[in-house]
Amino acid sequence: TRPGVGVRVDLLYVAHNRLRFTQETFPALLANTNWELVEKLHVLDDDSTDGTAGFLLAEVTEFYDRQDMTIDCVSQKFGGPVAAMNHAIKRCETDTLVKVDSDLLLCPGWLDALLTVLWANPRVDILGFEAGFGDQCEAYGAGLFFDAAAVRA
Repeated sequence: TRPGVGVRVDLLYVAHNRLRFTQETFPALLANTNWELVEKLHVLDDDSTDGTAGFLLAEVTEFYDRQDMTIDCVSQKFGGPVAAMNHAIKRCETDTLVKVDSDLLLCPGWLDALLTVLWANPRVDILGFEAGFGDQCEAYGAGLFFDAAAVRA
C-alpha cells in the first residue's frame, strides 16, 4: 500500500533477554513514534528470563491507557526473530509491517522518514534502518540508533 489519506502500518517490536537495551529503546519507540500512522502495535518477547517481558507488559499497559489503538503483547517461546515476525504477519491489519528490534533507539520523526522513503519508491518492498556505532551510540546510550535525517533510498 502506498500513502494516502488514512494509510497506516502495523508496528512490530521484538525482544529477547535484552532488558538493558529494552529499558531505553521501548520508551523511545513509544515517545518518538507518530501513532497516527500506526494501526496496531505488536510487542513480542521471545521467552525472556531477565525481566524483559515484565518490563514490556508494564510499559504497554501504561501506554494502552493513554492511546486508543490495538496492541498485541505476547511473551512466549517463538524460536527466534523470524518466528516472532511470522506471528506478527499473521495478525497484521495493514499491508505494511515495520519491524523494530530491541537494540534500536529511535529518534523523533523516524517512522515518518522511513515511510516517506518507502512510499516514494514503489519498487521498494523492504527498507531497513541505518545504524550508527561508536561515538554516535554513546550519545544515545544504546547499541544502535535510527536518525530520521539519515534515511535514504
